[in-house]
Amino acid sequence: YRRHDHGRLTRMMPLTLVFPYYDNHGMLVEQQRVWSAYQRNLRAFLSIIVVDDGSPKAPAVQVPRRGVRGLANYALYRIDVDVRWNWLACRNLGMFEAPTEWVLMTDIDHVVPGRTLRTLLEVPRDPQMVYRFSRVSMPDLSPYKPHPNSWLMTRTMFNAIGGYDERFSGYYGTDGEFKDRVRETAKAVVLLPDVL
Repeated sequence: YRRHDHGRLTRMMPLTLVFPYYDNHGMLVEQQRVWSAYQRNLRAFLSIIVVDDGSPKAPAVQVPRRGVRGLANYALYRIDVDVRWNWLACRNLGMFEAPTEWVLMTDIDHVVPGRTLRTLLEVPRDPQMVYRFSRVSMPDLSPYKPHPNSWLMTRTMFNAIGGYDERFSGYYGTDGEFKDRVRETAKAVVLLPDVL
């Protein structure tokens, strides 16, 4: 719980962010900058998992302590075999290891702004539903089509969906298959106005 500006207590929903990573050190550094800028009371309810997809040139390195100070949890995993487009396994591993029931999976080059994070932590969600996000492009913040593979859901829902089918690893554009199973399993898929 955290005390709201008007004195009432707001129940915060602990959340894990899962990011697959592949040879993108610059974006990991940018993510660390964003995480460290979150308000302290929000970081206390936030866990972050980065899963390195066998990066051959610029493997993810452990975040410096100052970059994750105040987070509920931070974990870095590395798949030691470089399989093309193996983000399916990265997301499955991230969901399996997530310490919270609610998880937001997105790509390493998608940033969760502080305002979006606050809403995710404070606004109750239906665990039978799956949520997607609006999106803006950087640096001009112009509206952009929603990312097809950014999802907020519970671990229970992810398991009911069956996770990502790793038989498709090595092929690009297999996110449609997962999206079909999400629609078949969830009560509804809701597009949130909150942006990535």
